[in-house]
Amino acid sequence: MKVRRITDAYGQTYGKDITDEELIKTVPISKEDLEIVRNMDLGVASLDTYINLEEETTLIDMLEDPKAVNPEEEFFRTELEEKVNEALKTLTVREREVIERRFALCGREHETLEEIGRDVGITKEGVRQIEHKALRKLRRSPGIRRLLYDYI
Repeated sequence: MKVRRITDAYGQTYGKDITDEELIKTVPISKEDLEIVRNMDLGVASLDTYINLEEETTLIDMLEDPKAVNPEEEFFRTELEEKVNEALKTLTVREREVIERRFALCGREHETLEEIGRDVGITKEGVRQIEHKALRKLRRSPGIRRLLYDYI
């Protein structure tokens, strides 16, 4: 900001603050605009500055850590994970494994039909049929629907 630089330079050169009249002569600006510019220049605030005198809350206390885990989101994620695991227990071992691998559940990586088929020893069409049957089972089960009702 030009006004700020001129004000700082004047103070360093002459050892005193520049008056508004001197600044208006130096910078082509109206008195009203100069007042607006000065009001905009609020300076720097320390993060240790108290926000409220009654409470000992500082600015840094109010800043959110983007890496911090939101406890509410973590609770719901954990709860959903537990309910999905409960739902998967209604499937056969093979169906459960296919669903976990296809949808990257229970700490697994997402895998293609072909990758799963190669590991299990069946064709990718066979894996697709197992996946389809397992998903149909999960969709049609009233118990599963009740279990996951809050998340659907």
